[in-house]
Amino acid sequence: MSLVTKVNQLSSNVAIRLEKLQNLYQVLTKNEPTQHISKVFANLEKIDRHAFRTMSSCETIGRKHIVNKIAMRNAVERHIGALKKTEQAFQIGVVKDQKSKNPLVKLTQDVLAENVLPFLTREEATNLQTACVGYSSLTASRFHRLNTLSQAIVQDQAEIPLLFQELHKNDRTRILTKFRKQIFDWNQMKELREPLLKEIEAMKAKHSFTIPSSKSLVNYLPKLPIPLMSASVGSFLTEKERAALRNSCKDTRKIQTPASTIVKTYHLEDLIETYLHVSSSNLTPSDKAKTLHKLLSMAYSLSEIEKLPRPTYLSLSAFFQEVEARNLIRMIEAICNARPLPNLPAGVEDLHIPNDPTKAMLKADRLRDWIHQHQVAIAAIDSGLYLENKGLSLLPKEIGQLQALQELRLYNNRLVSIPKEIGQLQALQGLGLGNNRLVSVPKEIGQLKALRTLDLENNRLVSVPKEIGQLQALRVLDLEDNWLVSVPKEIGQLKALKTFFLADNRLVSVPKEIGQLEALEWLNLESNRLVSVPKELSQLKVLEHFGWNNNGLISLPPELDRIKGILKEQNKQLQLKNFLSQLSLCVTGQHNTKKIANLLKAMEKLLGKETRSRLHRCLYEVAQEAAKADKLLSKKLKDKQFGRKAFLDRNIDPKLKAVAIATFRKTLGE
Repeated sequence: MSLVTKVNQLSSNVAIRLEKLQNLYQVLTKNEPTQHISKVFANLEKIDRHAFRTMSSCETIGRKHIVNKIAMRNAVERHIGALKKTEQAFQIGVVKDQKSKNPLVKLTQDVLAENVLPFLTREEATNLQTACVGYSSLTASRFHRLNTLSQAIVQDQAEIPLLFQELHKNDRTRILTKFRKQIFDWNQMKELREPLLKEIEAMKAKHSFTIPSSKSLVNYLPKLPIPLMSASVGSFLTEKERAALRNSCKDTRKIQTPASTIVKTYHLEDLIETYLHVSSSNLTPSDKAKTLHKLLSMAYSLSEIEKLPRPTYLSLSAFFQEVEARNLIRMIEAICNARPLPNLPAGVEDLHIPNDPTKAMLKADRLRDWIHQHQVAIAAIDSGLYLENKGLSLLPKEIGQLQALQELRLYNNRLVSIPKEIGQLQALQGLGLGNNRLVSVPKEIGQLKALRTLDLENNRLVSVPKEIGQLQALRVLDLEDNWLVSVPKEIGQLKALKTFFLADNRLVSVPKEIGQLEALEWLNLESNRLVSVPKELSQLKVLEHFGWNNNGLISLPPELDRIKGILKEQNKQLQLKNFLSQLSLCVTGQHNTKKIANLLKAMEKLLGKETRSRLHRCLYEVAQEAAKADKLLSKKLKDKQFGRKAFLDRNIDPKLKAVAIATFRKTLGE
């Protein structure tokens, strides 16, 4: 049995169910006797009877009685509306093409756009467009009328009310409902001109009818995708009908997954490798679907940043080329403003970005030729290149030409990707990529052998490449405030690493290889989802600072006693700073003698009498200088207990006490 025949059968089943439901609705409307209603209800299909019996508004149906006829009638009306959508989706309009072994089925536009079109060849798409002439014509007519009304509103023409009445009744209803109007009075609607135009544009977009082209010669239409069955059609079908639809095509196991089909059809392999830094050939079907979603999400994000129209799968390559061109112009402009460079070629001296995509790409091509001609001068740029806040969304691959560069700062841009050519910067010692929108880092970053500082703070990274372990000169690695769920074990190869920030991520574990970072002095794991830390952290002999708060950790392993000692000392220092801050506020503000006394006792208890004596000594030394002009203060200085009493004495200048506290802070190395 052919696909068309089987879908015809499904359409007939839906039509039969509709007819029976409409009979029940008429009986309920006429308020027939309960016995007659029960007979009509018993004639329904099993799936429909079960649906109504589970509704709270219809308590008992069949041989007994119906409690609420009005609720029952409303429920039947809603069910009829749902089935009518299915009937529309199954309106059969077979393409009468003798050469085609797989005649195409006419489906509604919503089903086509979301579920079928991405899997068609060019020839099939043309045939399908022909098959949808009836639906397309209706859509085109509605689109044309909306467009005419939109133009009239912009030009404030007198015939606007007449053009509104010529709209399709559904379009008129939508506009009146949206703006809560009973009638369309243009004198009142003038105040809502902008929202009205916006609503009309949204309605026009819904009625546009386009068929994407494809270079693929493979026919994927016989396998109707799962979304078609589940979302658009399956929700209105019985289980038996869904099973029949699933079995309506042969050799389904040989058909590629939708994601694989899209990647292959639109030649997206290079884009995935260039901007997401993964090879599509090594991905499972599930991972390929996720990767395809990431690529399209990146493109949509770029379209918002660059204020460009959203691309389709067919236009993705051209879209990324245009974005690269715009960013190359920005980068060259920033470099030219920072340092003298050879004269730019004619026609591109102003370095503004043209609105016309063709002109922008032409200007970028001229700049690339200029870079090639002067590559020696460009490669000689050393010291630092500071490109913060330049509005960059993609870092051009031409950055790889700056082979003598020692520091590159790209903070506070809108970068979503960096090119693999970053690995050519062999002299680079500092790379700042914080406060961007990066979702991945190329593995070529491991080629930066001279790199000492790598800052990737506040991005959208879910992972970092294992090649990061090749950065043997790295001293500082900042991965704070990302979306990391894991860290590669190769991180343990960074023998020179002193500072490692991993706070504010989504880590559930850290590799035990972190214990091999023999030079590590500062490790911050705060605000993650850790429930344990490896006991190998006890091997970090020079660790001085360790942050682990705001995790799922209840306590540290017993092997980390030395680290506990570090934490205890850190806690003491933090408490001391807090005491000093409160003491400074007390002596310079409202003099609370009791609170000052309590703070001094707490400091003594925390760090011993020696610490408190040092604070008193600071106050004594400060007061000695001031006593030269103050006889009363000079007299008080003769008291051996001056320091202890002076902090509690209201008559001593608060400024002296504040200076003494500040001096004491300096002795602590703050």
